Amino acid sequence: MTLDRWLRRISLDSPSPSIKQLPTIGGFVLAIVLVILPVGQSVESIPLLIISVAIVTLASILAFALPWKRFATEWSIIIPVLSLVAVGFFRLATGGSNSPFGALLLLPFVWIATEEGRINVLIAALGTFLVLFAPVVFDPTPRARSVTWFGLSSRRSST
Repeated sequence: MTLDRWLRRISLDSPSPSIKQLPTIGGFVLAIVLVILPVGQSVESIPLLIISVAIVTLASILAFALPWKRFATEWSIIIPVLSLVAVGFFRLATGGSNSPFGALLLLPFVWIATEEGRINVLIAALGTFLVLFAPVVFDPTPRARSVTWFGLSSRRSST
């Protein structure tokens, strides 16, 4: 089968979860390559990196393996939600709030927000907020304890 014939088989009107997951897979592969390179971003937590790769792998396997046409369309939202969680762990593993991989959030965010129903916009916004706020809560380093709100800096006491 030629590439042209394969691309014609892809429905762009209502793409399947597997097609929608492809950009996230590509983004994660690129991010992992950048982390592995000796001049790339350093990894601060190998266990969190492994958890993030495991979660995005699980989401990708579900996206390709499950017969999504048999499920209600609302169930496909599980895939980008898992991808959001994977991005959160990846950011924690590669520098927390200083991680350069925050742009990976856009891929699952757009997928969730463009699904039918107002609840999906809320899920996308809340999920993105939690992923962006996670380094402040879970990062044990002092730089994460310093939070800047509207230009005003406050430090939590480390007692």
